Amino acid sequence: MKRLDFKSLVENTQDIIYLLNSDGKIAYVNPVIERILGYRMDELIGHPFQDFIGPESKANAAERFDSRIKGEQTPAKYVIELMTKKGEPRTCEIHANYFTDDDGKPWVQGIITDLTDFMMLRRAAEAEKRRFERLVESASSIIIGMDLQGGVILFNGGSESVLGYRKEDVLGRNAFGLLFPPEGRQDFIDYSAKAQRKDIFGEIVNRMTPFTTKDGRRISVAWSVNTLTDENDEVIGFIGIGQDITEMVSLEEELKDRNRILEVLNQLGLIASISFDSRIMINAALEMMVKFFGFTKGLAFLVNDNNGTVERIVGINVENPNLEVNDLSSFPDDFRETVISNGHALFIKEGSKEPRLAGLIPNIGSAMFQPLRGHTKTVGVVMMYSDAILDMSPNDLTTLETASILVGYPLENSRLYESLKKYSSIVELYNDIILHDMENYLIPVASYVTLAGESVGKPDVLTRYLKKADASLVKMENSLSDFRLLIKTIEEQDARLESMNLLEQLEDAVEITKERFGDAEIEVEPESVQALSTVHVSANKALTHLYMNILTNAVKHGAPNCVKVSGSVDEKAGTCRIEIEDEGAGVSDENKLRVFERRYSSASVRAPKSSGLGLTIVKTLTDRYHGRVWVEDRVKGDHTKGARFVVELPILTVEGN
Repeated sequence: MKRLDFKSLVENTQDIIYLLNSDGKIAYVNPVIERILGYRMDELIGHPFQDFIGPESKANAAERFDSRIKGEQTPAKYVIELMTKKGEPRTCEIHANYFTDDDGKPWVQGIITDLTDFMMLRRAAEAEKRRFERLVESASSIIIGMDLQGGVILFNGGSESVLGYRKEDVLGRNAFGLLFPPEGRQDFIDYSAKAQRKDIFGEIVNRMTPFTTKDGRRISVAWSVNTLTDENDEVIGFIGIGQDITEMVSLEEELKDRNRILEVLNQLGLIASISFDSRIMINAALEMMVKFFGFTKGLAFLVNDNNGTVERIVGINVENPNLEVNDLSSFPDDFRETVISNGHALFIKEGSKEPRLAGLIPNIGSAMFQPLRGHTKTVGVVMMYSDAILDMSPNDLTTLETASILVGYPLENSRLYESLKKYSSIVELYNDIILHDMENYLIPVASYVTLAGESVGKPDVLTRYLKKADASLVKMENSLSDFRLLIKTIEEQDARLESMNLLEQLEDAVEITKERFGDAEIEVEPESVQALSTVHVSANKALTHLYMNILTNAVKHGAPNCVKVSGSVDEKAGTCRIEIEDEGAGVSDENKLRVFERRYSSASVRAPKSSGLGLTIVKTLTDRYHGRVWVEDRVKGDHTKGARFVVELPILTVEGN
């Protein structure tokens, strides 16, 4: 086994190893001295060690040597300056020990480590650190360092400027409770947990974080966060650099809001431009406005051009279809004057406390009444409301004002178009009746009268022709009666409707039809009588004629003793239904849509024997009452077994509910 070569170890180490005698002279030094100080070994041995020490370290080195050679307790380590052969200082750390040899002679031995390069790096690092600290301190950005529990360990001048806190007010305090609002705390707590698990070790995380300033404002900060580690790469905290982007976020939100406004206004303009139907237009406008402004429910009303009355057209998300807000008449005069007469919008917050809404709309939080203004007057009203308490910003009110015009002008035009179309149809109908239908009746009358004149002296023949002429005159009178009712219905299109008991009107129609056709047997289902007895609909006295015309059609074209009437109520859907069926020839599928047209009759394929006004009146009145009417097979799939006419009307009220 080889012996350990101490000589080689001493001579090739990176540090200087020396030995001093009791006089302080160098007794031994290893060859490393030449690399560090530039001296050869023989240039040093026998010389006092103080000859090679820098002037500022001489006294300290001498004092320590004297104490040590006397055997006194002296710190083993200290730093001094040694001078190179060229006269350059080197910063060194000495680790010296005192011992005596076998003869009792004192010696000092030691190791000298050259720290010059390390000290230069250290000074450079400290300078860089100071420069970094100055940069951090003077940066306009928010720079905050926190430990893993959220304690603030760094808070720069930019943070002071933006957040309003002084550094001494923040350092050492918990940032979660001081700087972050509740909704922003959990994000950092989660980040801290991930950092400790090293799930995001050394990873820069970008996010937008809310901050709370000293004066209580909430700002938005674009935030880049990274972990802080110690010398063992253990995560000890994190540091974030951020910019206050509150104004940018506000501008972005404003831009989004403006884009949303432009989009909804564009859609409203599009709706107004592609439809001439005022009901379709106001329904679409209401649905869009309710959704856009954050309300949950809505009602839309049209203002009558002739008498100024207000009629409810449609409702959205209204749980109670019988809500007593059908024409705004239940509101005080000053309310109607503000919204309708003066055309001013009215926003009511905490509506349940508002006397003008008390009892009308229960549990209302907020309501917005927006008039739809035409060229010269208010043509409609949109009512939006919610159980929650909402706010309307100035931008919202401006948007509503614009929407009011975008919808109001085309709405007024559509009403004018509908009015012109209505009167045009009246003129066309006048012309049709006078030039065609009356001619069809008068020509046979004239022919029968002529034949009767030629039959003088022939009593039987004369009587027969006079009876035929009389029958034609009766038909003409009945046709004129139907015509007058139809014209009255059309001309009174805008007249106010009333609450009518459905069963009473139906029973009147049944009795009149029985009197008109003595052999007619019309059976009304008893269960239907009970179901319909409490139902009221929005109609007028012409409702009797609506049912009477269907019954007349069933008696004339079906078996007169097989007409059955039934009814049902669907309170959930808010509708009631009357079904009148016969066992006549029925209506073919291709004619089911034409049966309500002017001039249609079941015998039209052979010869026109009626004016075709009866079912036209039914359709016109049903539309007037906002209902539906259609015909279907009594026996499904076989129209030859008879027809079933169905009239469905919206329920206004049900007694007892």
